[in-house]
Amino acid sequence: LIIFLVFFLVGLRDDQKSMSPTTKIWILLTTLFITLPTFQSLIVDKIAFKNLSYVINLHGASIYFTIFAIFALYNALNFADGSNGVAGSLGIFWILFLIIKSNNFSNFYYQAILFSLLIVLYFNVKEKLFLGNSGSGLLSSIIALLLIKEYKNNNLFCDEIFLVLFLP
Repeated sequence: LIIFLVFFLVGLRDDQKSMSPTTKIWILLTTLFITLPTFQSLIVDKIAFKNLSYVINLHGASIYFTIFAIFALYNALNFADGSNGVAGSLGIFWILFLIIKSNNFSNFYYQAILFSLLIVLYFNVKEKLFLGNSGSGLLSSIIALLLIKEYKNNNLFCDEIFLVLFLP
């Protein structure tokens, strides 16, 4: 919740009054460096590929890799928010991917996110609503942490995550 809240509030502040990129980066990275070590279940400690028997153990670099991955997705989705419907469509695509790969079609949390994104997408395409920095920040942090959770639960492999995030 802390990560979601900080990503949302930094984006909201940036939407209201433009923040310098350095300030945003500093706040978001500091938040990740403080909160993630307390939740080992959210830290990627190894990289496993679907069709390779070789596993890369990250050891001391695991926190840095995890923070880099979360921040890279945040940055990518923030760039995608420039055109109507793109960020919402990507969010829907990624949530559907997570639902299918986790084989968890009845997960209320995933359904609520999917339903919310469908509503946002409808109004975004009609130019009545936009995600902005707050929406794209919140969405990217949610997607990033869900991807890590499903990866740690062995429902995803690293190469699958790379491919689905690079596909759009």
